[in-house]
Amino acid sequence: MTQKQGPQGPDYNLDFWDWSQNIYAQKGVSAILLQMQDDLDMNVNLLLWSIWTAQHYGGAPAPLIKNAYAAIDVWTKEISQNLRRVRRALKKPPKAATSAANSERAQNLRKKVKKAELDAEEIEQNILQTMTEDHFTAPQTPQNKGQSVIIDAARQNLRLYFTQTGVTKMDEALHESLLEKLLENVFCIQKTDTAPNHD
Repeated sequence: MTQKQGPQGPDYNLDFWDWSQNIYAQKGVSAILLQMQDDLDMNVNLLLWSIWTAQHYGGAPAPLIKNAYAAIDVWTKEISQNLRRVRRALKKPPKAATSAANSERAQNLRKKVKKAELDAEEIEQNILQTMTEDHFTAPQTPQNKGQSVIIDAARQNLRLYFTQTGVTKMDEALHESLLEKLLENVFCIQKTDTAPNHD
């Protein structure tokens, strides 16, 4: 997939699904998203949506984030997560299905399940984009205010999403660490060494 880069990363004009595909392909992004999904039970689509909304509209009000979380919760648990479990199980199918006669069929089935999983993810994203567009009458053009404003809005949106998942004080530091790593990779932030030069 070809990435369309704008001043703050992927093209501002892309819809949520295409924007997500470009972001996911950026170096380091997918690894952090999957870590947050598998270790912290975060929803990748809601993580991406929090950033996409910040880029297109700025900070999202808490009720919108709460409604977004609720809107896709059942779909995620009953559809997307079950498809993901089946796909992962088929990566190493039961021994009975690894015979010469069945191995290829099992892998073809895995490809079909993967396609179904992507379709389910796209439906989730369409739900989220529609909710956002219904809430905001028009994009608020935060991109005109500079990258730092977008990043601050994304950080706010992500933290509000975290509150919906019941993050405890014990887990807060880990969530914050991964949040900052995610933002660094999405926005291609280069850390600089601020140690004094003693030469």
